[in-house]
Amino acid sequence: MKIFDTFSQQKHLLTEQTISIYLCGPTVYNHVHLGNIRPLITFDVFHRILRFKKIPVNIVHNITDIDDKIIKQAVLEHASELVLANQYTIAYFQIMDQMNVIRMHHPRVSENISGIIAYIEKLIANQAAYVVNGDVYFRVDCVKSYGSLSKNHPHDLRIGERIEIDTKKINPLDFVLWKQTTEGLKWPSPWSLGRPGWHTECAYLIWNHFGKQITIHGGGIDLLFPHHENELSQHLSLTNHPISKYWMHIGQLTINQQKMSKSLGNFIYVKQLLETYDFRVLRWFFYQSHYRSPINFSNAVLQNAIKDIEKITLSLNKAKTMLVLNHHSLPSTFAVNPDFLQALEDDLNFANATKIIWDLVRKLNEWINKKDFKQLTTICSELLWCLDLYGILPENIHTQTNIDLIRQWGRKVLNKEFKEADAIRARLQTKKLL
Repeated sequence: MKIFDTFSQQKHLLTEQTISIYLCGPTVYNHVHLGNIRPLITFDVFHRILRFKKIPVNIVHNITDIDDKIIKQAVLEHASELVLANQYTIAYFQIMDQMNVIRMHHPRVSENISGIIAYIEKLIANQAAYVVNGDVYFRVDCVKSYGSLSKNHPHDLRIGERIEIDTKKINPLDFVLWKQTTEGLKWPSPWSLGRPGWHTECAYLIWNHFGKQITIHGGGIDLLFPHHENELSQHLSLTNHPISKYWMHIGQLTINQQKMSKSLGNFIYVKQLLETYDFRVLRWFFYQSHYRSPINFSNAVLQNAIKDIEKITLSLNKAKTMLVLNHHSLPSTFAVNPDFLQALEDDLNFANATKIIWDLVRKLNEWINKKDFKQLTTICSELLWCLDLYGILPENIHTQTNIDLIRQWGRKVLNKEFKEADAIRARLQTKKLL
C-alpha cells in the first residue's frame, strides 16, 4: 500500500510488518461537527484495509480533556470541567459507534498528567526547555530543522498571527509545555500548580505508547502548523529521531465554499445530521473526493449522497431478490474486488474506488436483465465486500419473512394470479426489495 507523506511530499510504499498510527483526537468541550470527523472516517477505511490484509495495527486516537476551551464551556454550562469533558467524550464515542467507526485506543490527557510532567522534566534536563516564573517553554532554537514539516521557515513566520505573543519567551516561536494557572483544573508540578500545553500532551502520548517512532501520524491539515511541527520538535530534541516515519494530513471541509468552524458559527453537529440522515450517507459524502483535497458540503451535495446510497442499496436488494426468486442462494461470503482494493491501496484514492462501486452497480443491473445468476452472485459478493470496506454495508432486509414473500410473489406470477401478484409486488417495492 502506498501513502502520501506530507514531510517528503512523495508517495511511499508501506513495507512494515506492523503499523503504528497516532491520529489526533478531539478536544471535548462540545459535540463534534462534520469537519471534525473527516480524518476519523478516512483513517477508519485505512484501518479496515490493514485488517483485511491481516497487517497488525495499533492506532491511538487521544481525547484532549484538559483545555482552556473546556474551562470556558464548563462555566457556561455550570458544570465541573472533568464532568463536562467526560460528557462530551461519551457523546464522541456514541458518534463513532453511530458512524460505524472501529474503536481504537483512546487515552485521556487527564489520566496521563504524571507522565507528561516526567516528559517535560526530560526536555528541561536536555536543555530543550526552560522555566520562567512557573511556566515551562520549549526552546525552538535547539531544533535546527524547525519548520521542516510544515515548510515554514522560522524567519518567515509572522508573530501574532499563528504564534501567540508572550514576553516571557526567549524566542517568540517558543511554545508552552506547562502553564501556571489559578483557573480551572490544575496539578502540582516541580514548577507550579498548572496544566500541560496541548503540543506536549500529544508528543508525550506518542512517546508513552510507541516509544522512538510511529509509522504514521495523522490529522487534519489545520494541525500541520504549529501543532504537528511542535510535536516533532520535542521528540527530535529528546531522541534526535523523527517522531513519525510518515505524515498523513486530511483536507479541510468547507460549507457553501467557506471553512466550517465553530468560530465562524457555520458548523453542523454530526449528532444533528444523524437524527435525520443515515450514517452511510455521511460516510459516502467523504468518499467523493481525495482525502487530501478540500471537500465542500452543501444541501445539494447531501441530497446527491442520499440518492446515491438509495440507488446502490436498491440495486443490491433487487439483485438479491432476483436470486431468491430464481431459486439461487444469496451470497454467503464476500468476494474481493481487486480493482477496488488497488484504488484504495494507492493512497486511499476514494474517487477511483467509488467509480468501481458504480461500475459494479451497472453490472448488477446488466446481469439482472440477462438473467445470468452466476455472474449476479459474483457481482453481489464483490459489491458487498467493497461496501463493507467503506464501512457502509447496507442492512440485510432479506429476512426469512421477506424471502417467503418474494417466493409467494413468484408463485402468483407463475400461476397467472396477476391481481394478487401485483399486490405483493407493491408490498415488495414498499419494502425496497424491488
